[in-house]
Amino acid sequence: MLGSSIEIRPEGDADAVLGTWLVGPFGVKWLNELVKRGEAEFTDNLGYPNTYTLAAGLVRQALADGIPTGGGPPVIGDDYELPSGRVGDPRVDLDALNALPADARLVVIAWDQS
Repeated sequence: MLGSSIEIRPEGDADAVLGTWLVGPFGVKWLNELVKRGEAEFTDNLGYPNTYTLAAGLVRQALADGIPTGGGPPVIGDDYELPSGRVGDPRVDLDALNALPADARLVVIAWDQS
């Protein structure tokens, strides 16, 4: 697995994108930890995509120190190398995210980039 393409949307509004970015193989670790603690819900679609539903306040908290990468090993292919902890093409509308109530429900969509 090369990593994930992440997209954040308000629940029920497929046209409003609050953020997108690319991360390495462990880039959804923060979401899985929220699921384990019962703070987020997970829908497994075998990576095409996996979706998580959680409160906007939790997403803001996760992004407070930058986009969570989960660390992980570098990914080396025949003609490419992706560094550990990579974040690619980050686009986050912090103004729109911060304007939402902390309990507003968001959907985080994670596409497997195998």
